Amino acid sequence: MTKTPWQTHIDPIRLAVDERLDAHIARWQGHPLLLEAMAYAVRAGGKRMRPILAAATCRAFGGRDTDALDLGCSVELIHAYSLVHDDLPSMDNDLLRRGLPTVHVKYGEAMGILVGDALQAAAFERAASASAPADPARKLRAVLALADAAGAAGMVGGQVRDIRAESATAEQVLQLHAEKTGALFRVAALMGALCAEADELTIGRAVRFGELLGRAFQVGDDLEDALDVGEAGGAHEALVNYALAQGIEPAIELVASDVAACRDLLGERVETTEACHLIVDWVEERAAVAAAALRARP
Repeated sequence: MTKTPWQTHIDPIRLAVDERLDAHIARWQGHPLLLEAMAYAVRAGGKRMRPILAAATCRAFGGRDTDALDLGCSVELIHAYSLVHDDLPSMDNDLLRRGLPTVHVKYGEAMGILVGDALQAAAFERAASASAPADPARKLRAVLALADAAGAAGMVGGQVRDIRAESATAEQVLQLHAEKTGALFRVAALMGALCAEADELTIGRAVRFGELLGRAFQVGDDLEDALDVGEAGGAHEALVNYALAQGIEPAIELVASDVAACRDLLGERVETTEACHLIVDWVEERAAVAAAALRARP
């Protein structure tokens, strides 16, 4: 059977990411129950989009996929910790994550907090000990960028905006998305460019690519979430969901604009950008499918 482009270019990266994560998990030390719960949080599935993006961006800008796996996995560990904390009773109080009991349901609320704390520390250990980039200055830049993306100016700040949302202007929703989701996409793309030993101009393009892709990805998420929440969803959901706050057409137009800009940023290097183009295509198609389903509602 002939492989699809996704099976050829994306699935091998995802398999390599899972193998690298398993190798990291096997080296963790600590209380057995904590380690079990940490592994449960990381192995609970998911798209692995952030480490895949790091590897794909590295290849797009002149490096090898494998060069960015360690740094990409550090972003995935931050993402995993954020989901554990997002699910807590004090936050979203979710009982299921990808069809499985959330960490706090399976292991208790206190353990959920501690698992998130430990995964954050593990992420920085992974970033600091990554095999690439070889240049210590570039590796330090990657670690500092991860701290910025994960902290008050990035993901955590975005979560604060989420829980304190009091208005639904387009600018405020997009700022929330830029911090809560876009920051990790941005740092993943930056890490890929750093591992590719890219020059500063190329690094800037990679960072912009990550920002735009992250926004398009999140607005696509909003369109999908609107299918579940419904047009008469809760007040909070409407405040932090771009499709509910601004409408289906503005949301799909923003996605279209962002993915077009992403393609422009990738340039003409067709032989190395297949994986990045496939990710962009997937983000666009996913949003379009959700928008079509929303339009078809009576």
